[in-house]
Amino acid sequence: MIERKGLATPDLETAAIAVHGEGTAQNDLAGPGAAPALELTGVVAGYGSGTVLRGLDLTVAEGEVGAVVGRNGVGKTTLMQTVMGLTRLTGGRILLGGEDLTGAGPTATARAGAGYVPQGRRIFPTLSVDEHLRIACRPGPWTAEQIYARFP
Repeated sequence: MIERKGLATPDLETAAIAVHGEGTAQNDLAGPGAAPALELTGVVAGYGSGTVLRGLDLTVAEGEVGAVVGRNGVGKTTLMQTVMGLTRLTGGRILLGGEDLTGAGPTATARAGAGYVPQGRRIFPTLSVDEHLRIACRPGPWTAEQIYARFP
């Protein structure tokens, strides 16, 4: 469950991943013994003295596409920024491909393979989607063609 300012918000939904129990998203796509692509366990995070995420558990399997949706103020942006090392993490663990990134900053998290593209920022407003993908390209398993195949 994600909580904001002490008020539980059980209406937070996740799409493309199944929600089991209270606040735990899980699936079985990775196969037995496979390390999840992303795993958060007991994550507590927020801003200043405020806590936005309290005891969040989330697992996304390798090769899976997941989405977090919900109304304003339930912690979606805080969740993404916490995974990227951009917010104050005060509890729990963050694993990316089995690598412990708990407390790692955004540079180490990006080097481990995570990326964060905030909605609507128009960082390079004159570039096409293809040009954005090409300038962000780096060695690894994902090519622009593979991204287009997954998100036509």
